[in-house]
Amino acid sequence: MLKNEDAMDDTVRVRLTGAAGLVFSFRDETLLVDPYYSRLGKWRLFFSRPVPDKAAIRRQMDKIGPVSAVVVSHTHFDHAFDIPVMAEYTRGKIVGSRSLDTLMTLHGKKGRVTVCRGGETIQASPGIRVTMLPSVHGRVLFGLVPYPGEIGKEAMPPLRVRDYRVGQVFAPKIEMGGRTFLHVGSAGFDEKALAGQRSDVVFLCVPGWKRMKGYPGKILTMTGARTVVLFHQDDFFRPHEPGKTTGTVPMADVEGIVKKIRGEAPDVTILTPGIDEDLCF
Repeated sequence: MLKNEDAMDDTVRVRLTGAAGLVFSFRDETLLVDPYYSRLGKWRLFFSRPVPDKAAIRRQMDKIGPVSAVVVSHTHFDHAFDIPVMAEYTRGKIVGSRSLDTLMTLHGKKGRVTVCRGGETIQASPGIRVTMLPSVHGRVLFGLVPYPGEIGKEAMPPLRVRDYRVGQVFAPKIEMGGRTFLHVGSAGFDEKALAGQRSDVVFLCVPGWKRMKGYPGKILTMTGARTVVLFHQDDFFRPHEPGKTTGTVPMADVEGIVKKIRGEAPDVTILTPGIDEDLCF
């Protein structure tokens, strides 16, 4: 791994943007996964029909520049809420589930989604390939998956948080710059889907890790990953202030999962970056 200032032209840069959001950059190609920039407070989210923060999304998209593709792992609000607005600022592909397609259609953007059902490999751009591996959402609330099912076609925007149903869940495998990355945006996995799927770096969702048997050890064993990046533990109900540390969501137990990984895979490098921190591979 290289520090940003020492990176060569063949370096893949990954920036964490909060929740399960990642920005992958290699030369002049950029891929977004689960971007969520609105970061609305609980009161607005759960006691109204919230709308995305267009100004925040525009600022981020201007900062990022041209985007080759946007990939959405599932359609809970903290993964898909900003996508209809974001689509106005990019001509890149938008890749996700049938539920994401419904969400976009409800917002007048029918046909913008490359709909996947599991196992498809999408050539997002000349240098980026994404395989949409089927996955499982973690049981984070009272041992249950929050908001199960599909986004309803009869829903009326602006949607309530409970209308952002999980839809089909994916663990996108991203190939770019000669490296392979696995995005596990919820603390679950499909063992059958992961069979034979090697990865250099795995991004692991922290909240809910205690409730999924075999998580994360089996993922590391099956992929052979040598680097683990822990993410999605930030309190995404609060705005992020640049230069400041954002707190974690309750009961994430980052120290616990680090200890577990070190016990099961002592040779794996574990990274716990903050929001807006760049990693170079």
